[in-house]
Amino acid sequence: MASGGDGGGRGLLRMVLIVAVIAAAAGGVWWLDPVGLSADQSLRDALVRRGRIAVHGDGGLLGLDAEGASLLSPSQVPQVAAALAAERPADLLAAMRAVDVDAVLVEAQAGAAEGTLAGRFASYGAVDGFRGLHLSPRAALYAPDPAAELSETHRAALARVARGLLRGARPPRITSFPEPLRRLRPVEVMVLIRQGPRPRLWRSARGNSIARALNTAAVVARKRWFERQQAMGGPIDELLPRMKIEVALLADDGTIGSVEPAFVDRVFGETHGVAYERKGAWRYLLPDATRAEGKGRASVAYRKLLSDDGLPPDRLGSRELRLYRLLVDTIAVSEPEPPPRDGLSPVGSPDEVLGGADAGAAERAAAKPPREGRPREAAPDDGLSEVRSPDEVLAP
Repeated sequence: MASGGDGGGRGLLRMVLIVAVIAAAAGGVWWLDPVGLSADQSLRDALVRRGRIAVHGDGGLLGLDAEGASLLSPSQVPQVAAALAAERPADLLAAMRAVDVDAVLVEAQAGAAEGTLAGRFASYGAVDGFRGLHLSPRAALYAPDPAAELSETHRAALARVARGLLRGARPPRITSFPEPLRRLRPVEVMVLIRQGPRPRLWRSARGNSIARALNTAAVVARKRWFERQQAMGGPIDELLPRMKIEVALLADDGTIGSVEPAFVDRVFGETHGVAYERKGAWRYLLPDATRAEGKGRASVAYRKLLSDDGLPPDRLGSRELRLYRLLVDTIAVSEPEPPPRDGLSPVGSPDEVLGGADAGAAERAAAKPPREGRPREAAPDDGLSEVRSPDEVLAP
């Protein structure tokens, strides 16, 4: 009996020792990696081939190892560290260019001070001149926004070419666009037609350059208007002169590294829309729709988006989905044509000009655009050519 008791005691002791060793090992790992970064493989993946990355904050971030990435401490890039502790995005961009830093990795902090750039990154904020790359509960990875380099001349050309394509002009050759617009990079461009404050129609397209995506989005938007012409209130060629045209980048502002509802709600601001990519296709809600559908909660908006696309709302954590924040960055605007200087209504509405439906047929015929749909435009004041020839618009 005693012998049996001793054997049981030794077995229990061995079990206790094994548990103690495991706990000690786990405790050692926790001590070396206090925020559990070794478990966040998605963050490691996001660092792959990102080049030189300035790290801000503690938490073992410098211990991350990723192919094609060099993590730099504040002492190695003091200019960048100083700019992160200040408030001006332009100063941070200049400091990063000066020391060839490609991105910043900032430790996430609940309630981080918004007064500094580091604080805004740490709280997953939107920062002018930067785009989020990856947002995890442990850290936020940001890089300079490629669209920030577009000049006013480039933006003006985009606006006029978009209006021309909506009027039916042939798409310009990609080689006609300035280099920043044809530079190879994955982008999504939206062309939006707005009447007053109200959006009437928009279409977006992905492409390997801003130029290619713009051509596709504008052509598809014109086709869609024709398909719904009666519901849209008439031919696009007659109404377009009184519409504002906006060209925007639907920018990816950071892959979401956790699908916990509280975290999802935390990283989305008022300027963001919910979006996901699945098997090469992408779905999104624009920021206004995200706020309306989610009633202030991005996680709720995501469930609505999944449901609308025929997916179970509980699929948010599926490995085949990549969740990301959508940011609408308007990069060019073509304003409506100014009304005639004689004080009359736009010539495209003769009945309004003459005050009734009995206006003469001659006046209506004179005001009606040609069948091919080229209403006259005021001469551009930006020195660019008529949109009728987009290649001329883009020529240097």
